[in-house]
Amino acid sequence: MPNRATIRAANPRTSPEDAERECVRWSCIWESVLTDWSDRRIPGARLTAKDAPYGGWRPVPQALRARVRLPMVVVTRDTKRSYRSFAYDPVMMATTHALAGVVLAVLVGLLFPEGVAGTSVIPVAAAALGGLFPDFDLYAGHRRTLHFPVYFSVAAVVAALVAVASPTVVTVAVALFLAAAALHSAMDALGGGLELKPWLGTSDRAVYSHYHGRWIPPRRWVRYDGAPEDLVVAIAFAAPAVYVLDGFAETGVLVAVAVSMLYVLVRKPMVIVTQKVVDALPRGLVDRLPARFVEDFQ
Repeated sequence: MPNRATIRAANPRTSPEDAERECVRWSCIWESVLTDWSDRRIPGARLTAKDAPYGGWRPVPQALRARVRLPMVVVTRDTKRSYRSFAYDPVMMATTHALAGVVLAVLVGLLFPEGVAGTSVIPVAAAALGGLFPDFDLYAGHRRTLHFPVYFSVAAVVAALVAVASPTVVTVAVALFLAAAALHSAMDALGGGLELKPWLGTSDRAVYSHYHGRWIPPRRWVRYDGAPEDLVVAIAFAAPAVYVLDGFAETGVLVAVAVSMLYVLVRKPMVIVTQKVVDALPRGLVDRLPARFVEDFQ
């Protein structure tokens, strides 16, 4: 079990009070996981009870996650990193983040109409990719592995200074990519938490700040990805882009809006259908599926 010393050693900026709270939470979680391992109640269990103290991974029971307000899907342990947790759910639609990057490039193009951003589509594409990039960690420590609200911001400022000093397609594209990635990471704190059913609002983790060594709590201005307000934000980002851009860039923005509308319509029904599919699957098949895909539906 991690203690206050190991928690603060892993995250030196953690306060003694936060370390104490983490100890209590992990104590509850690990005790419950050991119990479930012993009783072999966890779907997809791959270790026996005697293996549990030495590491591995397990889903954390939903009742326990609700009690300690930790939306963990998996608990892991290794000899180098103490304990880690992972959960899977985007806070806003990927299209919203991509459109946020596009409108950022459009604003730069309007400010410098004779510059690279105002005459080339490459910086616009780089900004859209930067808006998507942090969510590439969706199944590898989501909102932590590739989300850097502070470090992306610092890198974006440095890249912007380089682009101002030497405005080329490459320097401007890199600056916009990093700025869009920073914007994505910061925007995640304005949405819901990490959970497969975010409209329940049980998670207290929005995005991880590596600089502060802690999770930033969700503001829930946008309750979950695919919420009506998420679509409103996406359209607000798309409007100036459609007005300024033309050709393939404009078409891409309109396609992103169309995809957003479709996703909003199917977001909750998709969860209901998935629930029914998981319920209908034979137990033997469910046990073979990665726990992150089915645990919240059991």
